[in-house]
Amino acid sequence: MAHLVQKTFYIFALGWIALGCGSSGDSERAGKPGTQGCESVTGSPWVPQISADSSAPPSTLMSDVFSTRTDVIGYSDPVLDSTFTTFQIPMEEDLGENGSLTLVAEVTDFPAGVRGVGVPLLVSLTDGERDWIALNKAGAPGGCGDEGLFTCTPFGCSISSECDLNETSAYASLSQWLQHQVNPFAAISMNVFPTCNWNSGEPGCAFNTDFFVAGSRLRHGPGVTYTAKYLVLSDGSKNVAPGNQANVRLEVIRKKASDPVDTIRFNIFLVGTKNIRASRTTKGKANLDALVGYLDRHYSQSARAIRIARVNVYEWTCEQGGDAFASAQISRLGDLFQTGSLLPNPTTPSSPRVADAVNLFLVSDILDSDIEGTMLGVAGGIPGSIINGTGASGVAIATFNRLDQFNRNCPSEGPCPLELHDEEFWTLGTTVSHETGHFLGLNHPSEGDGREHDALPDTPTCSETEVRRGIRLLTVNSCLRDRNDDGGRTCEQACGGYDGITNFCEEAKECQFNHLMWWTLKNYNSKTARGDGNLLSDNSLSVLRYHALIR
Repeated sequence: MAHLVQKTFYIFALGWIALGCGSSGDSERAGKPGTQGCESVTGSPWVPQISADSSAPPSTLMSDVFSTRTDVIGYSDPVLDSTFTTFQIPMEEDLGENGSLTLVAEVTDFPAGVRGVGVPLLVSLTDGERDWIALNKAGAPGGCGDEGLFTCTPFGCSISSECDLNETSAYASLSQWLQHQVNPFAAISMNVFPTCNWNSGEPGCAFNTDFFVAGSRLRHGPGVTYTAKYLVLSDGSKNVAPGNQANVRLEVIRKKASDPVDTIRFNIFLVGTKNIRASRTTKGKANLDALVGYLDRHYSQSARAIRIARVNVYEWTCEQGGDAFASAQISRLGDLFQTGSLLPNPTTPSSPRVADAVNLFLVSDILDSDIEGTMLGVAGGIPGSIINGTGASGVAIATFNRLDQFNRNCPSEGPCPLELHDEEFWTLGTTVSHETGHFLGLNHPSEGDGREHDALPDTPTCSETEVRRGIRLLTVNSCLRDRNDDGGRTCEQACGGYDGITNFCEEAKECQFNHLMWWTLKNYNSKTARGDGNLLSDNSLSVLRYHALIR
């Protein structure tokens, strides 16, 4: 039986398949933590060389935890008012122009006699005047959920054709709502709502929808309370007998930020002996500094720049079980994120679970046995979890055990100009920034089939596709031919003569393949240090700035 969490991974591609950047074929020794069989590591650990940059004090995070038990239903059980569990969320304090409300729901204590895992779905969020997330007629006879929310076969699951979102909804489409509710690696849902409480004359609220228009911002003040309704669905059971209950743990995170928020922090985990050993070499340290440099360059574009304020380094050693995670199967990434994100924050009463940095795991390989391929990088969700200790608490990036082998033409000391970077390293750098973008809430501007789009007004839309290996997909060529225009020009008009080898137009914002969140690999010429652009639009950066990890 197909499970929702498995199917969703393939609906929303969170990583890139490696093309021309193969695995070393040498997997790490998998075993239980302990010193037996562990190899020694010499040399000094990597200390990141970054220039911390913060033009404003960090924003304030306020966290409340609510918990309740509720009935579990199967994916074909009718959705009734009695199956909802309700939380009251007070909003008495103004969160400021750059603030946000984040709701992270987890299902725990799932009944042992019910197949699958519990999926928490946010089906309604109302402030008493407006329903921000509303499945149409959810719980009403004859509407969405009357015959069950999903239809599942051994080949996958699809949401009922009767379901849709009401027009005034915080998500642009049902599929975008679904990706926030069904995580591929954890029984968790993650919803972020920006305040849109602007006083600076901004023309609208940059988010994954056109919902946030004048007058629709988050309400606050004495007596203002939001009502959130959740549904717990078993992703492996068609029907669940009455009386089976699970616990829903809801973490409510209010981000208060009146001043522009402009900094990001990273926890970088070097997973396994080989990555740790490579990071302790002179070349490895230089390459890791250069990798952080890619993040800084990509995220510091325009007046909405986000700068790196701190990088913590954690060596996940063999003795701690790191070698067992170094060659990571897609099916085990949830275990990697859950276990690794607790390493810097052990589960003690004095250590909060709310993260203050993006957890970035540098592993040797990310293997997908279903496609018999290797992934360059995978994010724990769109967005990933701000709560440590979940299967969505991080980003995994494959180094192919080459941290000390990239960029052989760079000088032995000092910074290395981009034109001396290997093409494979350039791809690694853009992958890190791309997957971090997913983790912080960004979709591809257009998905690979050309039918789903991010709804941001300043990213171009590509709908034209061409056949590749028997499948219709977006390609650079098809986007060049696309007739959608951005600011009055098509991509072809903005980028005439493009050949992807020597002639590029990396600053042409009309071409979707010039954007960092383009759905697949890009072209690059290492001799000229030119390639398809790495643009982040102003609206894309605004989406990132509402995330609670941008402080």
